[in-house]
Amino acid sequence: MAFTSILLIEPQNLNSIILTNISMILSQIVRLVEEIEKTFSKEKQNKDDAEEESEDEDDNEEKRDKLLSNYFQKAQKSMNNDDDDFLEEDDEDDEEWDEFSDLKGITEVDKKDEILFLRDVMAHLSTNNSSYYSQLMNLLDTNSKNLLENSILNAEKRSKDKSNK
Repeated sequence: MAFTSILLIEPQNLNSIILTNISMILSQIVRLVEEIEKTFSKEKQNKDDAEEESEDEDDNEEKRDKLLSNYFQKAQKSMNNDDDDFLEEDDEDDEEWDEFSDLKGITEVDKKDEILFLRDVMAHLSTNNSSYYSQLMNLLDTNSKNLLENSILNAEKRSKDKSNK
């Protein structure tokens, strides 16, 4: 909501109090982006650790799957049933599942990565009101700007990786 207020302020009405408030809002946005990046980093590390553990489990799972397949084939033969529908695997891949698909009222904006949303809004602002955008960017220190830029690059990479799966 605070971010929306930045977008709705008429730049010609800026005064020192409003600029102080905008600066505080921008620093909170930077802090939230930093927290989002830390969360994604932790999730990636946990996923990498789980993949290492699952490699050994994959070998065991393959053996188990072969044993189960042999068992089902023997069971099917013993039933003299030519219908093997129950042996077919579901082709739907869990990675393609959209966790928002069952929710009603969820918009594309709700599904979008927060950092990419921030990037798009700031790009829109820089295109439509470059002087105001420049004022906003001047309120950020160099470290905050670098953090935002790196976070956007990371979010774009995540988005690209997700779409390639």
